[in-house]
Amino acid sequence: MTIDTAAVRVLSLNDLVLLGEIARAAAGCRRVRRLIDGDRLVEGTARSIGDERGNFLASGEDVRDGYLRVTLTSGLEAFWPVMDLVAAMNAGELAID
Repeated sequence: MTIDTAAVRVLSLNDLVLLGEIARAAAGCRRVRRLIDGDRLVEGTARSIGDERGNFLASGEDVRDGYLRVTLTSGLEAFWPVMDLVAAMNAGELAID
């Protein structure tokens, strides 16, 4: 069997740990804070991981392609790409209570 290495996405151990924290935040409806554009802090409650419209992912879909649904303190719903959040956590721009 030949593996197409161009199609393989690498997930580091650190990324896996952070991805787990994001998934637990969604499952536990935990508070999140994110720094956007380097100077704007937004806060809200993590709700679920799904697509960009709030639908749950199908069983065969990769959670890394999903979006975290967050109900912001303003009352608006935000849909943040999961892997952008992993990068934001690595940069210290996302906090989960």
